[in-house]
Amino acid sequence: NNDGYPDFAATGKAPGCGAMMSILFYNNQMGSFWPSSQNLVDLSYSYSAWADFDNDGDSDLLLMGISTSGNPVTVLYSNTLKSNGFFPNLPPNPPINLSSEMNENELILKWQPFPNSIDGKNVFYNVRVGLNPGSSEIMSTASNVLNGQMLLPNFSNVTQDTFWILKGLREADYFWSVQAIDPSFSASEFASEETFTITYTGISPIEEKGEFIDYTVYSDRIELNAQILGKWSIYSVSGAKVMNANFGLGKSIISLLGMSPGIYVLRIETEDNYYTLKFLKN
Repeated sequence: NNDGYPDFAATGKAPGCGAMMSILFYNNQMGSFWPSSQNLVDLSYSYSAWADFDNDGDSDLLLMGISTSGNPVTVLYSNTLKSNGFFPNLPPNPPINLSSEMNENELILKWQPFPNSIDGKNVFYNVRVGLNPGSSEIMSTASNVLNGQMLLPNFSNVTQDTFWILKGLREADYFWSVQAIDPSFSASEFASEETFTITYTGISPIEEKGEFIDYTVYSDRIELNAQILGKWSIYSVSGAKVMNANFGLGKSIISLLGMSPGIYVLRIETEDNYYTLKFLKN
């Protein structure tokens, strides 16, 4: 009924007697649901979905399945509650205080809910990230970037968190924003767009060194100094093995010449242990 609290539809065969049914349940805002008096087609082997097919700001209902006569049926119910005097659900306000910070090789995006905008309802968030103003090719949303209207009945891409972590971004200027969504898929406009810039210098190890293995990282090589025998392997972030070799006691050099720029993982294996080192090759 577009009050901002999630209602639901149930369709299929009832347990026990096996009777076909389709019932719409209203959320009473007190932790339970009431069956409505709406007359829906009874179905089995059925499917239901919510979407605003007529683009009027409320959720319409699609039912598909096998009818009591044994025929396949598809029915689309248009939500007319607005014309019957129900108050429309106002969309939430956009989030505020957007910020970003770099933590080693991770970029953390943060935001806060608009003050006094929750009103007892759960709020979800959609984040978009792109390489140009208003774009979302890095992290996309099912929403209209200009007005925030949702194009698919989907809660969000970051659920109810008020932060999001991005990894493996290449050096560039980025543009991002976030919107709020309530359980009835009513969405705010996107907050004022913010920017951040990714720059790297050299190679950055993020794991601890092994007990019997020391290493030094350079822009063109990694030097190992081992007190134990073992082997090393380098993997791309997608998990593909780039190269590998055995190493002996003392100093070994892993050349990074010829490798494409990007983030890699060095795995060092000994008889009893293994160690990992994530690094960036410029």
